[in-house]
Amino acid sequence: MKGPETLYVEPTNRCNLACSTCPRTFFPGEPEADMPLERFREVLEQVPGVRRIVLHGMGEPLLHRRVHEMVALAVARGAHVLFNTNGVLLTRAVAGRLVDAGLHELRVSVDMPDPGLYREVRSGGNLGRVYRNVEGLITLRDARGAAVPAVSFWMTEGRSRLRYLAALVRDAARLGVREVYVQRLILMGRGDAVEGEAVFGRRTDADRAHLAEADRVARELGVSLWGSGDRSAADEGAGALRPWQECRRPYAAAYVTANGNLLPCCLTPFTAAGRAGDFVLGNVFETRFATLWSGPAYGELRKQFASESPPECCRLCGTRWSL
Repeated sequence: MKGPETLYVEPTNRCNLACSTCPRTFFPGEPEADMPLERFREVLEQVPGVRRIVLHGMGEPLLHRRVHEMVALAVARGAHVLFNTNGVLLTRAVAGRLVDAGLHELRVSVDMPDPGLYREVRSGGNLGRVYRNVEGLITLRDARGAAVPAVSFWMTEGRSRLRYLAALVRDAARLGVREVYVQRLILMGRGDAVEGEAVFGRRTDADRAHLAEADRVARELGVSLWGSGDRSAADEGAGALRPWQECRRPYAAAYVTANGNLLPCCLTPFTAAGRAGDFVLGNVFETRFATLWSGPAYGELRKQFASESPPECCRLCGTRWSL
């Protein structure tokens, strides 16, 4: 069977923040671990031909002291390399190492442009520091004449946050960030990941007005505003009868945790919060990736995925991740 086009590898599952929309804050996960560089090299060698390598999972990638070396190894394989970060640890020295390593994209999760409200969503964070760090990276990148990394801001959908989207777009433009994305909130019944915050498929007139204002500001300032998946932030999907089957990840992507466990995708810890271990398809530190990718556990996953009764971690999922 043809291997995946996209490989997600979790450098670390440790994090320096406790965010109100993240399962890591509320549910037990895998034992804390940083993937050793040699293990990472072995994983890359087992999955040749991937076009895109994403270096994030349940932790903050910049907590891994050798993440820039991981980036360089992945770039050397000809892949497009990116990761999400909260930006708190993005010092000038770290930024320089990432630019030198050739990182293609850096996605900075911000959520709220107001410092006080930001701390409520991202406990332990400091918005001013994140903004200074992002501005420093862009200045350093441009001073070195580098074309990458492209930097984007990310906001997780939420009814209480959507009114601040236009302000986030303005901040992005001021700092030199040219793209802002809104990603769908995955409901877990904890923190801010609750029904009352959900906007996808249940927009109000006020929600539409906030989106329209953000879109107007983005056009005015030359910032691209998207829903994740490169859709318009206002797109709510086509309403397919089997929405999970819009997703191609069981056939085109793989996710390896810091402990070497292979999961259906990087959203599994969210859609199966607290029970992601029930969906482990094997461990690449113990069994060759190709054996697992073509093996019985993956085969059963794909069989269920193509049926009317998909795995629980896929049932409410799909590619409809914009607002």
